[in-house]
Amino acid sequence: MERILRFSTRKLLAFVLAVALAVTSLAVLLPTVTKAGEPIEPITEVTIELGKMPEVGAKVESVVSEGATLTANGQGFDSEIPANMGYMVSTWDATTQDYVYQLIEGDDIVFNETAQYRLFVELTAEQSDKLSGDFVKSIEGIAPGYVDYVQWSDSGSMALVYDFSFHTVSFDSAGGSEVDPIYAITGSYIAIPTAPTKAGYEFWAWWSNEKEDYFDFEEDYIIHNIELDANWLVPTLDGDSQTFYLESDNDLAIRWDANKDDLQTLELYNVTTGEPIDMDENCYSLTDGSTILTLKNSFLKTLAAGDYSLSASFKDTNDDWSVAFATFSVVEGAAPVQSTTPQTGDNSNLVEFVSIAGAATLGLATVVALRKKVSE
Repeated sequence: MERILRFSTRKLLAFVLAVALAVTSLAVLLPTVTKAGEPIEPITEVTIELGKMPEVGAKVESVVSEGATLTANGQGFDSEIPANMGYMVSTWDATTQDYVYQLIEGDDIVFNETAQYRLFVELTAEQSDKLSGDFVKSIEGIAPGYVDYVQWSDSGSMALVYDFSFHTVSFDSAGGSEVDPIYAITGSYIAIPTAPTKAGYEFWAWWSNEKEDYFDFEEDYIIHNIELDANWLVPTLDGDSQTFYLESDNDLAIRWDANKDDLQTLELYNVTTGEPIDMDENCYSLTDGSTILTLKNSFLKTLAAGDYSLSASFKDTNDDWSVAFATFSVVEGAAPVQSTTPQTGDNSNLVEFVSIAGAATLGLATVVALRKKVSE
C-alpha cells in the first residue's frame, strides 16, 4: 500500500510540474493583456503635436495653455494627456560655471530670439511602461532627430525634452528691397518669404553658401543661424528662342543686360537629351554692349538637331550673383523662305512653348552646377 501511495504521489507531482510548465510556455507565447483583455503592444513611436507653436514675442503661457496632442504608434494614448507640459530657459549658474535650465513661470514672459529654450512633455508612469526600449521620438513640424534627451523620474514618469531655441534666418537681397529676418525653432521648416524687388531684374531664388545650392523651403530645415542670398534673373535683351538651320552660314547672337566683365560661367545643355555640351572660348565670342554672346557658325554646325538651353552666371563687384538664360533650336536643312501667307495648322507656337518649358526644367540644375564650379 505504501509503495502504491508513493508511486501515486510521484505521478501527481510530475503532473503538476507538467501543467505549470505548459502554463508558463503559453504565457510566453501569448501577448500580455490588460484587465479588459486588450493586448498591450510595445509603443515604438511617440509624436507630439502642439496646439500652438512658439514664436518670438509670443507669451509663453499663451502657448502652453493650448496644450498638445500626444500619439503613440499613430493612435492616442488611452490615458489623458498630462498637464505637466512647459518650457524651460537656460540661465548661467555662477557656482557651477555652466548653463542650467529652469521652468518658465509667469503670465507676462515672452519668447525672445536670443534665449535657449527646451520644451518638455511629461508622460505618466502608465504611458512610460508601454514604451519599447528604442522608441522613436518626434514632434509635428520638426525634422526627425531633434529630441535632446529623455528624462526619467523616481516615480516612473518620463519627460520628452526638445530643443526649442530660435535661430535667425537673414536674407541678403543683393541690392533689392529689404526682406525681414525669420526666427525659426531648431529643426523647423520656414515659409518662403515675400520675394524682394529690384529695378530691371526679376527675382530668381535664394542661394545658400553653406549648402552650395539653392535653399529648398520644403526640404531644408533650420538648425542654426543662416544667411540666404538673393539671385536675380538678368533680362535677355535680344536673341532668345532663335532657330539655327544646319545648312545656313549664320551665327547666333544673344544679348544680356549684364556687364561682360562680370561673366563667371557659361554652359550649354541639350534640352532634348538632358546632356551638357562641351564648349570653350573657341565656340563663341564676347563683345560689349551689355553682354553680347555670339555662338559661331562653325560650332553650331557640330550640334545635333534639337532644343538647347544656354545658361550664364554673373558676379558683380559687390559679390552679388545673377543668372541668365536663353534658348535656341537647331534644325536640319536650310532656312525656309519667308511667306506672308498664313498656313493652316501652324504649330510653331506650340513647338516654341515645349522648347522653353524643357529649358526651364534644366535651368535651375544648370545654375547650381555653375555656382559650384566657381566656388571650387
